[in-house]
Amino acid sequence: MEAIRQTVKVKNHKISITLPEDFNAEEVDVIIMPSQNIDVSIPQWQIDQVRERSAEYLKDPSITLDIDESLESILNKRSKEDKSTFISAEESIARLKNRKGV
Repeated sequence: MEAIRQTVKVKNHKISITLPEDFNAEEVDVIIMPSQNIDVSIPQWQIDQVRERSAEYLKDPSITLDIDESLESILNKRSKEDKSTFISAEESIARLKNRKGV
């Protein structure tokens, strides 16, 4: 699937979109929503974890973590956090879709 995302100006309640020459679809789906600057808040635990892993990797690039070990580590740390900061899976997916313009 080929997708094109553009931010365009609305003028007199109309928009104009010019497609690239190599875009050959005969029909397209158009989704229109207000353009927003979304303030993405990254939890401190995730920032700390990335910094820790980056530092370890820079010390020894040959080290890698098994995906199961990584997930277990993340889930263990997350399970100890204040659950009032959690969001539902639905909200998480909605935020991802909004960020990606889907």
